Amino acid sequence: MDIFDKYSVIKENADLLAIPFLALAYYDYFPPSLSKDTDIAWLFNFSPSLGIAANLFLVVVFAVISYVVIFTIANYGAAYHSLPTFQILGFSSLTLAFAPQFGINDFLWIKPSLSFAFGAVGLSLLAIPFQTKAASQSNSGKTT
Repeated sequence: MDIFDKYSVIKENADLLAIPFLALAYYDYFPPSLSKDTDIAWLFNFSPSLGIAANLFLVVVFAVISYVVIFTIANYGAAYHSLPTFQILGFSSLTLAFAPQFGINDFLWIKPSLSFAFGAVGLSLLAIPFQTKAASQSNSGKTT
């Protein structure tokens, strides 16, 4: 039973890990050395530390935008089409996270950093309906 307690804690705090894991995955797939003929390459030539800082800033911005887009798609599907899109996207993300570990050839392009990102996003999307249900139950129990 202890594993279920740990799973609930992990699921509640997965949203805190989603942005850092997405940032690491982006940095893993698009390292600064591949940014030739761009503004960041000019910054690397001017000052390597300034180029690294600019690339880290772009990584965090990309991770936040990615998470917001995923959350917006799930929220739109749940609100306007009465679909369990949080659960669908959550299970899809977890499937993509575990696919490389099972040796499925079509998913070998997923590196461990992207696998961790998919896992964190999947767990955070699966936790959202439970968090909103718990919040609505705790608000309905209060008297004004």
